[in-house]
Amino acid sequence: MASNASLISRLSEVQDQAERIMKIGGTPGAAIAVLHEGVLVHSEYLGLRDRDNQLPVDEETIFPCASLTKAVFSAAMAICVEDGLLEWHTPIKDIAPDFHTQDETLHQQMTTVDCLSHRAGMK
Repeated sequence: MASNASLISRLSEVQDQAERIMKIGGTPGAAIAVLHEGVLVHSEYLGLRDRDNQLPVDEETIFPCASLTKAVFSAAMAICVEDGLLEWHTPIKDIAPDFHTQDETLHQQMTTVDCLSHRAGMK
């Protein structure tokens, strides 16, 4: 692991890029955290959590996940596939037995890839 000074220096470059991306996308605030072996080694809070009241982002800020859910789920799936715990085409019913759909065929055959690619026909 890099020294704390080296880490902070490298993160300042990322912070500048993050602030530019936030400006382009109209994102009012963000939080950056770096964990190493399960330990928080650095955190940085950018922008505002509430524009109207000019409240800054802090360690208690709750961000809506919206479309990020799919990215996080697919990353978790990739780790599970890499570790041999399941395959990309493992049926959802085998992973989450309590998950049910209105269509029995869909329930029996839907895989993780179907969910991630929006081809399951669910809304």
